[in-house]
Amino acid sequence: MQYNQLKEAIVKILQKLQLPINEDVVNMISEVACVESNCGDYIKQINGPACGIFQIEPNTAKDILNNFLVFRTQYKNKVMSTYINSMSLEENLMYNLAFSVAMCRVFFLRITESIPSTVEKRAEYWKKYYNTIYGKGTIEDYIRKVEKYAR
Repeated sequence: MQYNQLKEAIVKILQKLQLPINEDVVNMISEVACVESNCGDYIKQINGPACGIFQIEPNTAKDILNNFLVFRTQYKNKVMSTYINSMSLEENLMYNLAFSVAMCRVFFLRITESIPSTVEKRAEYWKKYYNTIYGKGTIEDYIRKVEKYAR
């Protein structure tokens, strides 16, 4: 997927759903797609459970739905308005861009620390909260992939 088109789609989806949005949020979400799936080159993790361009694991999505959104109906209703009932959670994460963008946005809403304003700091933020110490991704990979896809 072309990076600028992805950013435009993210903005439109977040605006339509009236989820919190600013430039750092849009950059964070679009950069996660760059890093996690090479900006949409693949939608299913090889030898793993992660799904969609943001590579959200179904267990993470279930945790968001059952332990975060259940107490925040102002967000839950918006996110679930994008969910396609005839598809499974995994299929929604893989094939439903609006749902996966909303889930990625809500993932970051769970974090009390604000999304940083520079690529370098977002790389550290991604590693700490999204990829975690257990993930194979590195801060250097994040920066390199963002530079590659965001040109």
